[in-house]
Amino acid sequence: MKKVFFAFLLVFTIAFTANAFASEATFTAKSYTVSESEHINYWLFTPQNAPEKMPLIVYLHGGSGKGDNINTLTENGFCKWVAEGIFDSTAAYIVFPQLSSNYNGWAGNKTNIRNFIVNLTNKYSIDKENISLVGHSMGGTGAFSLATAYPSLFSCVMPMSGSATNNEKTLTALSALPVWAIVGENDTIVSPTSSIEIVNALQEKGADAKITVIEDATHFTVPELAFLDDELDVVGWLIRGGKDEEQQETEVTVADVLDCICSYLNRTNDLKYDANNDGLVNLLDAIILLKQVVKE
Repeated sequence: MKKVFFAFLLVFTIAFTANAFASEATFTAKSYTVSESEHINYWLFTPQNAPEKMPLIVYLHGGSGKGDNINTLTENGFCKWVAEGIFDSTAAYIVFPQLSSNYNGWAGNKTNIRNFIVNLTNKYSIDKENISLVGHSMGGTGAFSLATAYPSLFSCVMPMSGSATNNEKTLTALSALPVWAIVGENDTIVSPTSSIEIVNALQEKGADAKITVIEDATHFTVPELAFLDDELDVVGWLIRGGKDEEQQETEVTVADVLDCICSYLNRTNDLKYDANNDGLVNLLDAIILLKQVVKE
């Protein structure tokens, strides 16, 4: 019991010290150079106290976001809510690239977007095994397209209100990663049938694919009903690389608590000690583990 007490004391001593040097989450407009005549504007959310190898969520906007005014992206949807601080506790980088008006859709610029993502992962030491892709409307179709073109780049894909060509090439590529399509029951702009048929075909091939049809949702209400629904937890699913949250019942020791603290201090982010399954190892995880030790 003395070991438990001293471990508990150590957790809070470190927590008090670390808070003095804690970094806040940031949301910043940036630009990536494609060539002398072309660039990609983007917003980047950087999580607080970001350790090495953090997950990355790539969000593709819909048609209304196209252009050269980066502020357009913060006027609605996921980008707006991130800008407002609603997702400040998210344990991942989130990037919102803007598609130039020179392109009709994301598929036409997929090579540059792929290179942009790779550049970003190198620049910010992101976990290259945990890059998730999500988009709505034109971005949902773009998510289908980019995941089909580069399935090994992404850990999972979440197309919202999008469409895809139901052929063998698409099905083979998408079978390589978890797929979660989300559509609105009353969408009259992009028929939910396309996503439903793709997911059904993937499931027939034994792929990890599922679909959520939101009752009474229209094309434009899907993002709010999905992203702001705690029960759906779409951001959590993206951070976990398409894995459903699972509670692991394993015996926890004082050594585990101390190792968790070391992982936090050394910024190794060893997800073995991610007690609350948020994709980030920090002092909260150490406290959760310590409670399990005391309980046991």
